[in-house]
Amino acid sequence: MLTPHGKRRFWEVFTQHDVPGFKDLLIEMQAAILDPEFGLQERTRRIFLDALEFGVDHPDAILDGHSLFDTPNIVAFSEVADGIRRLFEGQEIRVVSFIHDEQTQFISALSEIYELKKKFRIEQHTLDLLPALQATDDFHCPLVEKKSHKSVGIQLIDVLLYIVRQSESKLDSFGRNTTSLLFWMKDHGIITEFSKQNMMEAIRTDYETISKIEMTKEMEESGRKIRDELDAERVRRIAQSKRIIEE
Repeated sequence: MLTPHGKRRFWEVFTQHDVPGFKDLLIEMQAAILDPEFGLQERTRRIFLDALEFGVDHPDAILDGHSLFDTPNIVAFSEVADGIRRLFEGQEIRVVSFIHDEQTQFISALSEIYELKKKFRIEQHTLDLLPALQATDDFHCPLVEKKSHKSVGIQLIDVLLYIVRQSESKLDSFGRNTTSLLFWMKDHGIITEFSKQNMMEAIRTDYETISKIEMTKEMEESGRKIRDELDAERVRRIAQSKRIIEE
């Protein structure tokens, strides 16, 4: 939706509470979606436009409501906790020490998320409308913050992460031992990459899963009913938010 420049600007204006700049970016996104060459289905286009229209009319309300919980740091941190669970799925593993490198700006949000995440896990299946929450008892410790230069463990993780990151562009320059270590990590660990390509692959996988299901007329009717209910609820909540802001 955004030009390369717009993508670079988005997070900057969002975190700096730049209301005029944020509004300009939303208008740019509106123009892209309205372009017939963008190739969106009508319902998808309407969902995007409803959200963008609300943002253009009330950009300050959106920016006022953002917090540290909206940052990539928190999303990545949540993935770490989920990854630990996936890595030891089916094993009687208990986490008795959880150490994070120093994050002065984010530590309060990280601690709050950690206290929530360690109590339950989220299970999301392809056909679920909403994810299911399952209580867990696998984290038996608080979140501890340490400076990197005072923790050998954090330094080791930093080195491993650096190798993974550099492998995207410099794999051919790696020595034999470094290459062996990289492939061992990929075989025994969980590496999550946030990218447009990965998101598209996840959507494609879900689509292929759904396509293999033999749909009955009852299932199709139920799906249309749920779709219409979700659309009505979306419109209702947008209208409600407008009333609250304008009062």
